[in-house]
Amino acid sequence: MILKILDDRLLYCNPGRSLDFMRLNRYFQFMDHHPGVTEGRVNRFADFSGLERIDIDSATIQAIAEIRGVTTATHKPAKVVHYSNRPLGFDIARMFEAFFRSGKIQLRAMDDLDKALKWIGATDLKATIVGLEEEIP
Repeated sequence: MILKILDDRLLYCNPGRSLDFMRLNRYFQFMDHHPGVTEGRVNRFADFSGLERIDIDSATIQAIAEIRGVTTATHKPAKVVHYSNRPLGFDIARMFEAFFRSGKIQLRAMDDLDKALKWIGATDLKATIVGLEEEIP
């Protein structure tokens, strides 16, 4: 799992080949407790392209997404991209998008990296993000 801060304005997560409750929890802990989140100066990018296995059922994903919508109500406005260029990762991203409701956080599932980076305002970080994919064991 990769959790990084890119250019002090984008929080990046890549869970690797599998996604389970513990990895998902680490992702949210990282995303929620970075000072840039509370200050409202960072967006978030999660890359689910490498997922080969999901160890979370859909009801749990729905419950987590709905709870996250409530718990992020006090956050500063931000954009979140759940990106994947492969079907399994994109399906998980779409589930989060479908169930997540927040007045402050805009979450989008996207399968086109260029469009995702443009929407989140990080087109200049494409080479960095593509390079990070190579770090996944």
